[in-house]
Amino acid sequence: MVRVSRHRGGALGSTRRKSVVKGIMANTQSILLIHPPIAKPCEPPAGIARLAGALQAGGVDCRVYDASLDGILNIGQGFMGADDTWTRRAVKHWNANLTALRSPDLYKTRDRYKRAVLDLNRVLYMAGRASGTTISLSNYVSAVLSPVRSRDLTAPWTFRGGSEPEQLWLRLTTGLSPAPLPAQEETMTADERWDVVNYILSRSRTAPWEPGGTLEGTGYQADLVKRGQYLI
Repeated sequence: MVRVSRHRGGALGSTRRKSVVKGIMANTQSILLIHPPIAKPCEPPAGIARLAGALQAGGVDCRVYDASLDGILNIGQGFMGADDTWTRRAVKHWNANLTALRSPDLYKTRDRYKRAVLDLNRVLYMAGRASGTTISLSNYVSAVLSPVRSRDLTAPWTFRGGSEPEQLWLRLTTGLSPAPLPAQEETMTADERWDVVNYILSRSRTAPWEPGGTLEGTGYQADLVKRGQYLI
Protein backbone atom coordinates (compact mmCIF):
# COMPACT_ATOMS: atom_id res chain seq x y z
CA MET A 1 0.00 0.00 0.00
CA VAL A 2 1.38 3.40 -0.95
CA ARG A 3 0.04 6.53 0.70
CA VAL A 4 1.17 9.98 -0.43
CA SER A 5 0.74 12.24 2.56
CA ARG A 6 0.16 15.95 2.20
CA HIS A 7 0.87 17.98 5.32
CA ARG A 8 1.07 21.57 6.46
CA GLY A 9 4.05 21.09 8.73
CA GLY A 10 4.24 18.53 11.51
CA ALA A 11 6.15 15.38 12.35
CA LEU A 12 6.96 14.53 8.75
CA GLY A 13 8.70 17.84 8.14
CA SER A 14 7.87 21.47 7.64
CA THR A 15 9.04 22.13 4.08
CA ARG A 16 7.01 21.60 0.95
CA ARG A 17 8.19 20.41 -2.40
CA LYS A 18 6.47 19.42 -5.61
CA SER A 19 6.61 15.95 -7.09
CA VAL A 20 5.41 14.94 -10.53
CA VAL A 21 4.00 11.47 -11.22
CA LYS A 22 3.16 10.86 -14.87
CA GLY A 23 2.13 14.44 -15.44
CA ILE A 24 0.21 14.82 -12.17
CA MET A 25 1.68 17.44 -9.87
CA ALA A 26 1.04 17.44 -6.14
CA ASN A 27 2.53 19.22 -3.18
CA THR A 28 3.95 16.48 -1.02
CA GLN A 29 6.28 16.16 1.93
CA SER A 30 6.64 12.46 2.46
CA ILE A 31 5.60 9.09 1.08
CA LEU A 32 4.48 6.51 3.63
CA LEU A 33 4.82 2.91 2.46
CA ILE A 34 2.62 0.53 4.45
CA HIS A 35 3.14 -3.22 4.60
CA PRO A 36 -0.49 -4.14 5.36
CA PRO A 37 -1.74 -6.75 7.79
CA ILE A 38 -1.72 -9.50 7.89
CA ALA A 39 1.24 -11.22 6.25
CA LYS A 40 3.98 -13.55 7.41
CA PRO A 41 6.25 -11.60 9.77
CA CYS A 42 8.90 -14.29 9.33
CA GLU A 43 9.27 -13.14 5.71
CA PRO A 44 10.50 -9.52 5.54
CA PRO A 45 8.62 -7.53 2.85
CA ALA A 46 11.36 -7.36 0.23
CA GLY A 47 9.25 -5.48 -2.30
CA ILE A 48 8.45 -2.52 -0.07
CA ALA A 49 12.07 -2.35 1.11
CA ARG A 50 13.24 -2.23 -2.49
CA LEU A 51 10.76 0.52 -3.34
CA ALA A 52 11.77 2.52 -0.27
CA GLY A 53 15.43 2.21 -1.22
CA ALA A 54 14.75 3.42 -4.76
CA LEU A 55 12.76 6.42 -3.52
CA GLN A 56 15.37 7.39 -0.93
CA ALA A 57 18.15 7.03 -3.50
CA GLY A 58 16.20 9.47 -5.66
CA GLY A 59 16.02 12.02 -2.87
CA VAL A 60 12.37 11.37 -1.98
CA ASP A 61 11.48 11.52 1.70
CA CYS A 62 10.08 8.07 2.42
CA ARG A 63 8.98 6.20 5.53
CA VAL A 64 8.12 2.50 5.93
CA TYR A 65 5.53 1.14 8.35
CA ASP A 66 5.20 -2.62 8.92
CA ALA A 67 1.52 -2.77 9.92
CA SER A 68 1.60 -6.56 9.66
CA LEU A 69 4.19 -6.96 12.42
CA ASP A 70 2.60 -4.23 14.50
CA GLY A 71 -0.79 -5.91 14.20
CA ILE A 72 0.53 -9.26 15.39
CA LEU A 73 2.36 -7.66 18.32
CA ASN A 74 -0.82 -5.86 19.39
CA ILE A 75 -2.81 -9.10 19.21
CA GLY A 76 -0.35 -10.86 21.50
CA GLN A 77 0.12 -8.00 23.94
CA GLY A 78 -3.61 -7.50 24.30
CA PHE A 79 -4.49 -11.14 25.03
CA MET A 80 -5.80 -11.67 28.56
CA GLY A 81 -7.73 -14.96 28.32
CA ALA A 82 -5.15 -17.49 29.56
CA ASP A 83 -6.92 -20.47 31.17
CA ASP A 84 -4.24 -23.18 31.17
CA THR A 85 -0.71 -23.52 32.48
CA TRP A 86 1.09 -23.30 29.12
CA THR A 87 -0.83 -20.22 27.99
CA ARG A 88 -0.38 -18.44 31.32
CA ARG A 89 3.36 -19.08 31.18
CA ALA A 90 3.51 -17.93 27.54
CA VAL A 91 1.62 -14.71 28.34
CA LYS A 92 3.91 -14.03 31.31
CA HIS A 93 7.04 -14.40 29.16
CA TRP A 94 5.67 -12.63 26.05
CA ASN A 95 7.91 -9.55 26.30
CA ALA A 96 10.96 -11.56 27.35
CA ASN A 97 10.55 -13.91 24.38
CA LEU A 98 10.19 -11.00 21.95
CA THR A 99 13.34 -9.42 23.34
CA ALA A 100 15.19 -12.72 23.00
CA LEU A 101 14.15 -13.12 19.36
CA ARG A 102 15.71 -9.74 18.63
CA SER A 103 19.05 -10.82 20.09
CA PRO A 104 21.57 -13.01 18.25
CA ASP A 105 22.34 -14.87 21.46
CA LEU A 106 19.04 -16.78 21.32
CA TYR A 107 19.97 -18.40 18.02
CA LYS A 108 23.01 -20.07 19.53
CA THR A 109 20.78 -22.49 21.43
CA ARG A 110 18.22 -24.39 19.40
CA ASP A 111 16.09 -25.45 22.37
CA ARG A 112 15.80 -21.90 23.74
CA TYR A 113 14.84 -20.59 20.29
CA LYS A 114 12.25 -23.33 19.84
CA ARG A 115 10.71 -22.64 23.25
CA ALA A 116 10.48 -18.89 22.62
CA VAL A 117 8.76 -19.39 19.25
CA LEU A 118 6.36 -22.01 20.64
CA ASP A 119 5.35 -19.74 23.51
CA LEU A 120 4.79 -16.73 21.24
CA ASN A 121 2.76 -18.83 18.84
CA ARG A 122 0.72 -20.21 21.75
CA VAL A 123 -0.39 -16.71 22.74
CA LEU A 124 -1.24 -15.80 19.13
CA TYR A 125 -3.14 -19.05 18.61
CA MET A 126 -5.24 -18.58 21.72
CA ALA A 127 -5.88 -14.91 20.89
CA GLY A 128 -7.12 -15.77 17.40
CA ARG A 129 -9.59 -18.49 18.40
CA ALA A 130 -12.37 -16.05 19.35
CA SER A 131 -12.47 -14.65 15.80
CA GLY A 132 -12.12 -17.99 14.03
CA THR A 133 -8.53 -17.38 12.91
CA THR A 134 -5.32 -19.33 13.36
CA ILE A 135 -2.42 -16.95 13.87
CA SER A 136 1.27 -17.65 14.26
CA LEU A 137 4.58 -16.00 13.49
CA SER A 138 4.68 -17.87 10.19
CA ASN A 139 1.07 -18.00 9.01
CA TYR A 140 -2.47 -16.64 9.18
CA VAL A 141 -5.55 -18.69 8.34
CA SER A 142 -9.14 -17.45 8.46
CA ALA A 143 -12.28 -19.55 8.25
CA VAL A 144 -14.16 -16.77 6.43
CA LEU A 145 -11.55 -14.77 4.50
CA SER A 146 -9.45 -15.67 1.47
CA PRO A 147 -6.09 -14.22 0.37
CA VAL A 148 -6.23 -10.87 -1.41
CA ARG A 149 -5.75 -11.03 -5.17
CA SER A 150 -4.05 -7.86 -6.37
CA ARG A 151 -5.10 -6.58 -9.77
CA ASP A 152 -2.77 -5.03 -12.33
CA LEU A 153 -3.59 -1.33 -11.97
CA THR A 154 -2.13 -0.65 -15.42
CA ALA A 155 -4.81 -2.85 -17.01
CA PRO A 156 -8.10 -0.95 -16.57
CA TRP A 157 -10.07 -3.45 -18.65
CA THR A 158 -9.77 -5.89 -15.74
CA PHE A 159 -11.26 -3.55 -13.14
CA ARG A 160 -14.37 -4.75 -11.40
CA GLY A 161 -17.18 -2.23 -11.78
CA GLY A 162 -15.72 -0.34 -14.74
CA SER A 163 -12.71 1.86 -15.44
CA GLU A 164 -14.28 5.25 -16.16
CA PRO A 165 -13.09 8.00 -13.79
CA GLU A 166 -16.50 8.34 -12.16
CA GLN A 167 -16.73 4.56 -11.68
CA LEU A 168 -13.30 4.38 -10.01
CA TRP A 169 -14.14 7.31 -7.74
CA LEU A 170 -17.43 5.65 -6.77
CA ARG A 171 -15.66 2.38 -5.93
CA LEU A 172 -13.24 4.22 -3.64
CA THR A 173 -16.13 6.06 -2.02
CA THR A 174 -18.46 3.11 -1.41
CA GLY A 175 -15.98 0.23 -1.33
CA LEU A 176 -16.40 -3.19 -2.87
CA SER A 177 -18.21 -5.99 -1.11
CA PRO A 178 -17.36 -8.77 -0.44
CA ALA A 179 -13.95 -7.76 -1.81
CA PRO A 180 -11.48 -6.41 0.79
CA LEU A 181 -11.84 -2.76 -0.27
CA PRO A 182 -13.55 -0.76 2.48
CA ALA A 183 -15.40 2.48 1.80
CA GLN A 184 -13.03 5.47 1.85
CA GLU A 185 -15.66 8.19 2.27
CA GLU A 186 -14.74 8.75 5.92
CA THR A 187 -10.96 8.26 5.58
CA MET A 188 -10.23 10.30 2.43
CA THR A 189 -11.58 13.61 1.20
CA ALA A 190 -13.29 13.80 -2.19
CA ASP A 191 -10.21 15.52 -3.66
CA GLU A 192 -7.90 12.83 -2.29
CA ARG A 193 -10.06 10.15 -3.92
CA TRP A 194 -9.82 12.00 -7.23
CA ASP A 195 -6.03 12.16 -6.77
CA VAL A 196 -5.97 8.35 -6.51
CA VAL A 197 -8.22 8.01 -9.57
CA ASN A 198 -6.00 10.33 -11.62
CA TYR A 199 -2.89 8.42 -10.62
CA ILE A 200 -4.45 5.09 -11.61
CA LEU A 201 -5.52 6.52 -14.97
CA SER A 202 -2.02 7.93 -15.55
CA ARG A 203 -0.65 4.37 -15.33
CA SER A 204 -3.20 2.85 -17.71
CA ARG A 205 -2.04 0.82 -20.71
CA THR A 206 -3.81 0.29 -23.99
CA ALA A 207 -5.61 -3.05 -24.10
CA PRO A 208 -3.83 -5.69 -26.23
CA TRP A 209 -6.75 -5.93 -28.69
CA GLU A 210 -6.92 -2.15 -29.22
CA PRO A 211 -4.84 -0.31 -31.90
CA GLY A 212 -1.35 0.21 -30.48
CA GLY A 213 -1.91 -2.22 -27.64
CA THR A 214 0.59 -4.94 -26.76
CA LEU A 215 0.64 -7.93 -24.42
CA GLU A 216 2.74 -6.58 -21.57
CA GLY A 217 2.49 -5.60 -17.94
CA THR A 218 2.79 -7.70 -14.82
CA GLY A 219 4.07 -11.19 -15.57
CA TYR A 220 4.24 -10.74 -19.37
CA GLN A 221 7.61 -9.10 -20.04
CA ALA A 222 9.90 -10.91 -22.46
CA ASP A 223 12.81 -10.41 -20.06
CA LEU A 224 12.43 -13.23 -17.52
CA VAL A 225 14.06 -11.19 -14.74
CA LYS A 226 11.60 -8.33 -15.21
CA ARG A 227 8.72 -10.78 -15.51
CA GLY A 228 9.46 -12.12 -12.05
CA GLN A 229 10.11 -8.81 -10.32
CA TYR A 230 6.45 -8.25 -9.52
CA LEU A 231 6.63 -11.24 -7.14
CA ILE A 232 8.72 -9.14 -4.73
